[in-house]
Amino acid sequence: MTIVHEPMFVVYGLYDVADGDKRIRYVGLTRHGAQGRLATHFRSANHKKTKNYPVYNWIRKHGKENIRATILEDCRHDEKLLNEREQHWISFYRNLIGVDLLNIRFGGSSSPLAESTKRKMSDSARGRQVSPETRAKMSIAGLAYVAENGPRPVHKWTDEERAAWSIKMTGANNGFYGRAHSAETLAKIAESRPSFKGELNPFYGKTHTPETIVKILAANIGRKDGPETILKKSRATRGESNPATSLSDAEVVAIHDEYCRGKITQKELGMKYGVSQVVVSGIATGRTWKYLGLEPRLHGCGRPKPGREISLIAA
Repeated sequence: MTIVHEPMFVVYGLYDVADGDKRIRYVGLTRHGAQGRLATHFRSANHKKTKNYPVYNWIRKHGKENIRATILEDCRHDEKLLNEREQHWISFYRNLIGVDLLNIRFGGSSSPLAESTKRKMSDSARGRQVSPETRAKMSIAGLAYVAENGPRPVHKWTDEERAAWSIKMTGANNGFYGRAHSAETLAKIAESRPSFKGELNPFYGKTHTPETIVKILAANIGRKDGPETILKKSRATRGESNPATSLSDAEVVAIHDEYCRGKITQKELGMKYGVSQVVVSGIATGRTWKYLGLEPRLHGCGRPKPGREISLIAA
């Protein structure tokens, strides 16, 4: 008697025997035979984690007793051919009229999701909120993983990856392009953000160890900010936004105007506003607070000498 062994490296299709046309509803590949892979599908259909997979929903709906597997092509232990032919058969059945294929990918190892599948996943996830119980479970699972395997490796982006991601998220490619948060949404965002001031800051009352300080300094050696970052930092710390200044924009304008009227000295102005003569000089000559656009004044246009006109010359 001749024993015929089932081919292992095959592309297979799943169908419902109750369907008169026996249309293929799912295409897959396996290295362990079609019947062995079918048994694995049946086991996976019993798990709650597969509730969002179309093929397992289909198996549960029609019952395991009605689902059959058929071999579409034997790839004869050729790994590359196996991936290529799965992609071929998925494309073939997707283009057939009257066949609603349940595959969410294009086939082959590590194949990307289809655009229609991405849209369905995005729509189903929109507005979904994670319950406190689920968050607690995720936190416990994460801590258990770290305790067993150590911290997860941090992926450092290459320049090529950063450039590609920048293009992907710029302009019309960004999903939020042309949109804006409503006042209600902004209020919710502000309320949801925890306060990190004072004792609420997890680093409150702590200091870096000398070893950590050395690491921070070493990590910043040679690092330079880009033009946009430099501009943002300058805007964030200039003028009255700078925590080191005690003057507001309005007070700076008042100091400039009073000095240029010629009836008060820089020292007197400094005593009036609680700043030094050097600060007043910087305001008057335009060396500081430049973004206010005040007209610089030459030295000596403060209190005039008797019989001498005030010269207001713009620099």
